[in-house]
Amino acid sequence: MAACFGETAPVFAAGPPQFVTEPVPPLFTPSLQTIDGSVIARQTERGNVILAGYPRTAADAIANRAPVPPVKTLAAMRALARVVPALAHSHVIRVWSGIEGYLPDMIPVIGPSLTTPRLFHAFGFCGHGFQIGPGVGLCLSEMIIDGATPTPLDPFSIGRFRSEAVVSDKFRQEFD
Repeated sequence: MAACFGETAPVFAAGPPQFVTEPVPPLFTPSLQTIDGSVIARQTERGNVILAGYPRTAADAIANRAPVPPVKTLAAMRALARVVPALAHSHVIRVWSGIEGYLPDMIPVIGPSLTTPRLFHAFGFCGHGFQIGPGVGLCLSEMIIDGATPTPLDPFSIGRFRSEAVVSDKFRQEFD
């Protein structure tokens, strides 16, 4: 959409593979996440463990498909077993992935257009939209209603893609 207004950003489609295990006895509540983000899991009341696995997988936004290669499920299960050894022999009963927009620096674009007055961008959340969406909504509403926001948004400007994009280490690990 930004390209329609003369601005570009190297967005591509990918998705975090996710899976659910068979029900197992209660192990943890409410959820757990490793600092590096390699394991994000929660256990349901029924006992199933749901894991958002990494690294992410390629997706086809046109065909609306994000297949999960078995190697990704196995890698995510090994990572989960390192954190919760009691799950090492659990069976995965279902896998899936959604489709999300990613940028090579793993930072979303948030802020005013540099080509079109009264146009604001908010995209490429790289899987963090639920976490920062409320704050982004506040910033956008301030810009639209008040003409500015006190929140510093320069690092999120679409203008950072006018030169060669910085590629984050996390991006390199997952997509190279």
